[in-house]
Amino acid sequence: MDWMVTADRTGRRVAGDGDSDVEWPSSVAHALAAASEVTACGRAVDGWRPLDHLVFPVVGAMTCPVCLRHVAVARAELAQSGTGPYIFAAAC
Repeated sequence: MDWMVTADRTGRRVAGDGDSDVEWPSSVAHALAAASEVTACGRAVDGWRPLDHLVFPVVGAMTCPVCLRHVAVARAELAQSGTGPYIFAAAC
């Protein structure tokens, strides 16, 4: 499972290529699984913007610590089971 970013408020930010701008969380970034209506930390996302072009966690954004822990554990379990594409690293 891959986790995208969602937030209750977003803005625009210049992308790494410097030529385009992208939608970016301007409030705390949460992890959201595809087709879910609840973040990894259990918050309902009604009215929130799914930022499916950003993979959770996003460097440079405020990040929900509960979502961060949940996603790190989920990715580690997938890596250990051999069913997921993730290699768990301490940076997760």
